[in-house]
Amino acid sequence: MMKNKYKTVAAFLCGMLFTTFSWVQSAKANVPEKAVSPVILTITDQASKDFTLAELQALPQKTVVTTTPWTDGSHSYTGVLLRDLLDKVGLQHAVKLKATALNDYVTTLAVADAYKYNVLLAFSQDGKLMSRRNKGPIWVIYPLTEHPELDKPTYHSAMIWQLRSISVSHE
Repeated sequence: MMKNKYKTVAAFLCGMLFTTFSWVQSAKANVPEKAVSPVILTITDQASKDFTLAELQALPQKTVVTTTPWTDGSHSYTGVLLRDLLDKVGLQHAVKLKATALNDYVTTLAVADAYKYNVLLAFSQDGKLMSRRNKGPIWVIYPLTEHPELDKPTYHSAMIWQLRSISVSHE
């Protein structure tokens, strides 16, 4: 009688072990191998191209040290030059770009400025990624300190923060 109890307990434990193993394998099959990064910027002309932070960070990086009307003192901003991104997506021949923020603020960026100055799509300030609370994930930075002629309201309004999309303006 004791042998039957041991056989029953052993069979029960083997069944539990098999069930647990099967459940773990099933759960693993439902987990993506690589987490999908959220899109933080969309560039649109006739087609759209989405960029994640990782994709933007994989492009050549530039750092601009400048003051802004919204910050105290100089800060170091790192990101992708607008002209490099325009070259990558084939929009270097556009004239004007419509830039839209997460809060639906819209401004116009002159493509000529992107090639004349180091206009930056910054995602880092002083070595730290910018959060939405701190004008991120992307802030368009003009090098105001290096080019004092840019330190005026026309360019200030183009320094859009929380940038979400850029499209070719046909206006």
